[in-house]
Amino acid sequence: IEGWAPAFSQVEIEAYLNDAHVYYEITDPMPGDNVPIRLNNKGFFAWFEPICKLYMLPKYNELDLTPFFAPFFMVFFGLCLGDSGYGLFLFLGATAYRLLAKKVTPSMKSIISLIQVLSASTFFCGLLTGTFFGANIYDLDWPIVQRLKHAVLMDNNDMFRLSLILGVIQILFGMVLKAVNQTIQFGFKYAIATIGWIILLVSTAVSALFSSSELLSMGGTAGAMIFLFNTPGKNIFMNIGLGLWDSYNMVTGLLGDVLSYVRLFALGLSGGILAGVFNSLAVGMSPDNVIAGPIVMVLIFVIGHAINMFMNVLGAMVHPMRLTFVEFFKNSGYEGGGKEY
Repeated sequence: IEGWAPAFSQVEIEAYLNDAHVYYEITDPMPGDNVPIRLNNKGFFAWFEPICKLYMLPKYNELDLTPFFAPFFMVFFGLCLGDSGYGLFLFLGATAYRLLAKKVTPSMKSIISLIQVLSASTFFCGLLTGTFFGANIYDLDWPIVQRLKHAVLMDNNDMFRLSLILGVIQILFGMVLKAVNQTIQFGFKYAIATIGWIILLVSTAVSALFSSSELLSMGGTAGAMIFLFNTPGKNIFMNIGLGLWDSYNMVTGLLGDVLSYVRLFALGLSGGILAGVFNSLAVGMSPDNVIAGPIVMVLIFVIGHAINMFMNVLGAMVHPMRLTFVEFFKNSGYEGGGKEY
């Protein structure tokens, strides 16, 4: 009989086998073994493990990217939903369920905690535009609201730029993780080309802070790293050829990857517009009657916002997943394919 066991349970297994007086051998995994995967994140990061499992688990000796994409996913969800009222509603609903439910399993507690975190992110991201159930809270002439308005309010151009900046940050962060992963799995020389790309992209992004000679020097160093260490172990001509092909894929791919993050701005904007439309319908379609008017207005308001919230929550889950699984995982060199322990 043979099988896999987590390293932390070795002492317990040895004690059991010794008491049973049986012969046994315990060995470390060999290269090429299909070792089962058990994620071991704690607290905040553990709440995002189900999202990682929707894609696929990392393979053995590969970085678990769950703690690295979790903060980004939280912010992306908030920007996509983008309404402080919706965030507050979801947070209070999840909290009430947690407090009032007779029996909540540990897995359900983890899901509720995830909902609370994403709802809190939505509330604070909604303050950037001042949207609260489709209304603009900054229209209130309260001193505290006006101070908050001057501190955090962003217009559409600001939100558009914020989405692209977040995309650039996450992609560069993913490339750093790719270099770390390559070093762990294959050795440092396999990460040199990736490090070269990071140096080139960062130096270009902050070129305003460098003189032209310094930028040229950094670009030359990065180019040597990219073209001479693209595929360690192959001859220099093969490395240069593969470096040129990699450069073409990098330039065309990065532009598309960064532009994909515009969806963070677009979803938040469209959700806010739809919420405002339902508010206008609730006011405009209510009859001029003391009794029927408020009833119709409340019905349109509740049903309209329920539909809008459902659609936007669905989009706020799907699109950050897309950015995580496609843009971030791709630029992180994530392979995956592990089977669950």
